[in-house]
Amino acid sequence: MYDFKDLSTLPGPAQYQAYVKERLETLSVREGYILVAVLQRAPPRDAEEAVDCLNSLEDYDAFLAGSYEELGRFSLQRIKVPEDVLPYVDLDELGRQYEDKHPGLFIGHCYVPCPKQPSPPIRQENGAPPQSRKVCGSVCLTTRWTPTMASGRSTWFSMN
Repeated sequence: MYDFKDLSTLPGPAQYQAYVKERLETLSVREGYILVAVLQRAPPRDAEEAVDCLNSLEDYDAFLAGSYEELGRFSLQRIKVPEDVLPYVDLDELGRQYEDKHPGLFIGHCYVPCPKQPSPPIRQENGAPPQSRKVCGSVCLTTRWTPTMASGRSTWFSMN
């Protein structure tokens, strides 16, 4: 469903294209969901912008919530509301309110909120992409991203 191979063929210097290709090979599942959201918001026009997209992944988060109802449940769990309260809460409306305060996109069964501020491009002084940048947000999954992962429910994807 989501194929990122086109990113490594965007026009630009070979060093940028190589960095994009290498980075895509090490993309975690979490990063894959986030990258889909980043690309839907602003697809890169060249390899330099693709590097910026990949380097901005740590500024995003992803929650296991594929609907407003699940997003509402997630927001209650974040503030540690007891489970016995859930039958009395309009989770769908609560999820919509959460989205109003934290705009984002539903990608598969995840919600990816926008970061509060966009990250500046990260490049070396000579303009080359960084040699390595370990991307790790609140949760890192070591499983490699595959396009089919965004289409199914994933119980292994946990956000705390």
